Amino acid sequence: MTTTSGTPTRDTALEAITGLAAAPELIDGALRAGDGDRELTVTDPSLDVVLARVRGASTAQLDEAAEAAGRAQRAWEDTAPAERARLLRALADAIEVRADEFVGVITAELGSPLTLSRRLHVDLAVRDIRAVADALEAFTFERRIGNSVVTERAAGVVLAITPWNYPLHQVVAKVAPAIAAGCTVILKPSENALATAALFARCVVDSGLPAGVLNVVLAGGREIVDHLVGHPGVDLVSFTGSTEVGSSIAARAARTITRVHLELGGKSPSLVAPSADLATAVKVTLANAFFNSGQSCNAWTRLLVPRASLAETEEQLVALAARHRPSDPWSDDARMGPVVSAQRQAAIWRDIAAVEDRGERILAGGLGLPDGTERGSFVRPTVVFDVDPHSPIAQEEVFGPVLTVLGYDDLDHAIELANGTRYGLGGSVWAASTDEAAGIAREVRSGQLDLNGGAFNPAAPFGGFKSSGYGRELGSYGIAGFLEPQSFQY
Repeated sequence: MTTTSGTPTRDTALEAITGLAAAPELIDGALRAGDGDRELTVTDPSLDVVLARVRGASTAQLDEAAEAAGRAQRAWEDTAPAERARLLRALADAIEVRADEFVGVITAELGSPLTLSRRLHVDLAVRDIRAVADALEAFTFERRIGNSVVTERAAGVVLAITPWNYPLHQVVAKVAPAIAAGCTVILKPSENALATAALFARCVVDSGLPAGVLNVVLAGGREIVDHLVGHPGVDLVSFTGSTEVGSSIAARAARTITRVHLELGGKSPSLVAPSADLATAVKVTLANAFFNSGQSCNAWTRLLVPRASLAETEEQLVALAARHRPSDPWSDDARMGPVVSAQRQAAIWRDIAAVEDRGERILAGGLGLPDGTERGSFVRPTVVFDVDPHSPIAQEEVFGPVLTVLGYDDLDHAIELANGTRYGLGGSVWAASTDEAAGIAREVRSGQLDLNGGAFNPAAPFGGFKSSGYGRELGSYGIAGFLEPQSFQY
């Protein structure tokens, strides 16, 4: 591998992670070591080796974080929106200053290729924050309705529980709208993204955000749920993760009538209308399904094509799949790295083995390590072709690089298939014109749909229907989700 000056390497990332592990918690404005009983690890999934060990937060530290957030909340809510927007932009600036360090840390603990770590995980997070700051400056917090004045009040203290697959983007997607709304936050990141969260904590300090507004606690997921969901110092829980865990969090929060936002799983369709450019739709859908090693809740993991086009689709997929070869994420030409852990690798392999056991057709990929790799949490990008839409592989989220292809008879059948899972998070529609694609998309019960490859918009609301959760993130919709209306009658 060749590197240029300033380009992160395994060695520089390890040095950064070792330093971060010494004081990964941020409580009431101070960086601290955890003093809990549990030891957490930072692991390199490309080699399956432990890079650092981190002591998790104790329950006393969790209480301290909640108390700090509670003390800071009212003063932060009373801070002028323009000043909150300024500090949000300062947070974005702080991330940009440390961008190279973030790229190295994310590549090390997630296994994301260097170019993807920079373009997707870091640059997109900065765009997210700036879009929220813009939305905040345009947001109306008070309006008159008849003889009433309605003011939008911050919901209070937010517990934000974030996943590992987008270790910085998913953090700011929750945190930025919450603090824009005037809330204070206790951030609990995934155990698979500890180093990124610890680095983010340093950006919080660098930004000048007041102490207590944003606290970062590293602890096991069960400890957080047991101690802070329903805690008297927490007013709202915002969770991103699996549908099953989200359901259990909502049930626990219901005991204390604590508000909950849930951004959960997906099995998103890519619906290719008969009029569409099939070659483009297939190419982009395959890339989307394998993007970030298939570890996206909104990945287009079900390709729906006219039954008459299945043979042509098969030919294209066979030719294209070979381009998506996992490799060392630190190499200059890496397109796809490993999945996040050996545990995730094993879970994905179980799903692929079940496909083989059912006799379903695997067009590309399958079990085992990719050619040229002898270790690490790598998964062969897999295409399961022309399956029964009721099959588990067409119904349940795999959360890995696995694409399922289904044929349909007509557009009504295609829409039925698109809506034919318990999920409704993302998806795409392809047609000869945007108008035609939009007409089809209106029949699909999903929170966000791309038309003919439309680009991601960090100012637009993100969230799902059905078992994909409730609530929205990003932009003005994200801010609104952390507000409570209060009315005064004159």
